[in-house]
Amino acid sequence: MRAAVASFGRWSLLAFAPAAVGLLYRTVTVPSPLWLALFLLCLEQGRMAAVDLSQIATLRAQTADPRLGPFERVTRLTVGFELIGFYAALWRPGSGAVLVLLSLIFFNSAATVQLQPAIAPYSLGQRLPVLLADGVGLLLVCLWQQQIAPLWTSSRLLGAITLYGLIKYISPSNQAHPQTDDS
Repeated sequence: MRAAVASFGRWSLLAFAPAAVGLLYRTVTVPSPLWLALFLLCLEQGRMAAVDLSQIATLRAQTADPRLGPFERVTRLTVGFELIGFYAALWRPGSGAVLVLLSLIFFNSAATVQLQPAIAPYSLGQRLPVLLADGVGLLLVCLWQQQIAPLWTSSRLLGAITLYGLIKYISPSNQAHPQTDDS
């Protein structure tokens, strides 16, 4: 089982790759902030899927903590729905983005533990900022789908995803722990 989860972690990254390439192609051929936002989000979520599933496999080998099972199920469901969403976004960007953001809301609502540095409780209060950000992203995509200021809404979504990446990967406070688990 552990080898299967570790293998699933590696393969999950590969499963995101064709969707990322397709989204990059759309970004280049149909310039829109929404395509670039989806491309960046696909890269991040593919990376996080691989990190989370690899950490699950590592922790399963080290501990029999019963909280790991539910976290693994939530993670697998989230990864599955994210993949469906990113591939759907290639044909219906709004619907695919809604599915991806709903899967993130599901993950951040249902994941009650963090895996870094070890299995630790992750309270609703700690998850609330991420849930609010996911909700704002969902609102922006829904506005875009309804053609309510589509350039403005997709630009704001791109800005939010870019800001998230800058904070997560470039912020000095995150340099000591580059693989934080906050999908």
